Amino acid sequence: MVDSTASLDDDFRLYPQASNMFNRILTGIFGSRNERLVKQMSKSVAKINALEPSLQALSDEELRARTDTLKARLVAGETV
Repeated sequence: MVDSTASLDDDFRLYPQASNMFNRILTGIFGSRNERLVKQMSKSVAKINALEPSLQALSDEELRARTDTLKARLVAGETV
């Protein structure tokens, strides 16, 4: 007879290999938390890396001026 008050957590505590197998299946389908975070961040990294050549071409003075412009836009409430 099955105890209706037993929870899934109780089953996993009784059968830790089932918990491990379940976790491996979910990780195989969805990826690990780290893999999901890296995938999410890689889009931002690609955009940032695309800006690098244009910023490297700027002189120190031009870069300072660009920084001041971006700070002013941020203070004005614009999303940069």
